Order: sequence, then C-alpha cells, then structure tokens
Amino acid sequence: MNEEQVLAAIKERTGLSDEQVDKVNEVIEEHFIIGKDNKDKIIAGIKEKLGFDDGKADSIYNAVMGILSEGIANRVNEMLGKDMTA
Repeated sequence: MNEEQVLAAIKERTGLSDEQVDKVNEVIEEHFIIGKDNKDKIIAGIKEKLGFDDGKADSIYNAVMGILSEGIANRVNEMLGKDMTA
C-alpha cells in the first residue's frame, strides 16, 4: 500500500475530508507509530489539529493503525509468497 492508498483508506474508513486526512497524516508522520506514549501524542495531535474530542480522535487513531497494520501484513505476506485473503 502506498501513501496515496493509505490516505484514501483513511478517508473511506473515517469519513474525513481530504484536508482533515492531510492533517491526520501530518500528526502520524510527526511520531513513531508504536508505543503507548506515542499513541497518546498522536491522539493529542489529532485533537489539536482537528478539534475533535477524545473519542473521535481515538477512533481515528484506531482506524489508521488498522489500515497500517493490514498494509504491513499484506506486504510481509507478499514477500513470503502467501495470500492473506485466502
């Protein structure tokens, strides 16, 4: 999954506008994804840049992490010659 596909998936899953997705992407790129503290920083950044409450920011964070996890799993399986969808 390339960046354009990831951003399109975020837009589709969250219902955010292109501008909002770009702001979420900025926050994600500012922080390493893995780690409890970074999760909190990402959620705080989403709240700050988009003005969302804790619940909405957490929902967006979880959607983004799901998309990225799927992309990583698919890439690994492609490298190993396995089909994850089967």
